Amino acid sequence: MAAIHGHPMEYVIESIYVLCAAAQLAACPGYYSTASVEYYTVACYVFVVTSLIVVVLTLHTMWEVHAAHKASKKASFAGTIAGMTTSSREYLESLCFVVASMMFAVGCCLYIPDVGGGRLKALRNATTMFCVGSAANCFAAFINSLSLVKPCGFEDNGTFQLAAAALGLSELGAATLFAGSFFFYPEVSDGTCNVGPSWASVDVGTNLFIAGCSLYLTAAILNIISMHKKARMEVGSFLSEASSHQSNLIGDSERFQGMDERNWPALKAPMAP
Repeated sequence: MAAIHGHPMEYVIESIYVLCAAAQLAACPGYYSTASVEYYTVACYVFVVTSLIVVVLTLHTMWEVHAAHKASKKASFAGTIAGMTTSSREYLESLCFVVASMMFAVGCCLYIPDVGGGRLKALRNATTMFCVGSAANCFAAFINSLSLVKPCGFEDNGTFQLAAAALGLSELGAATLFAGSFFFYPEVSDGTCNVGPSWASVDVGTNLFIAGCSLYLTAAILNIISMHKKARMEVGSFLSEASSHQSNLIGDSERFQGMDERNWPALKAPMAP
């Protein structure tokens, strides 16, 4: 069963992904060492809410994959890459996103002053969850890359290039989040010296988070553009097939009208005995 792109729900889901990425990007400066406590707290809550929204959307995607797999009676899922079928790769990719978003949601909860209380253990555990979540995002992008195969001779309207660009941005974004997460460990900046560092470790991590969220936002925008292009291409293909089918019907009808009745003995009424 071929995927159908461009239905209203798909536009809604992709738009929510864009809004979540934009909200996380806007919240990132709240983690700077110079940010106010209020901004920092709001930033934590924004990451918690948006991460939970991504969990819900990803679970919906997993349900769609499951439904498509059950409905498919052809071998569309039979092709294997790295020992995994298409449905298996999509399941694993979605599972990685669920794990990543849950790690970020719980980690941000521990960062909230009223929840974690700023305790050293809470901050350490929250940062570890950020590292695990970022690593899961990296693995999800890798699994997605296994499915990005362009058949020989296949021509499209730029959707493959957009998908490849979005995948590359997602992989790079996950890598920057993974690198930036380590700078939030309290132990990174608990040393003492006569001259303080020129860069605060938390600010370096925040800069990497801003870069990562910017890349994810760009990838989300490219995904919705690619989805729209796929929808237009599928509509054009459908209209072309419908027009061709209609032309064949008209041609058959004209040939039928031009034939003598003697050429259709099977259609004659049986003679009475």
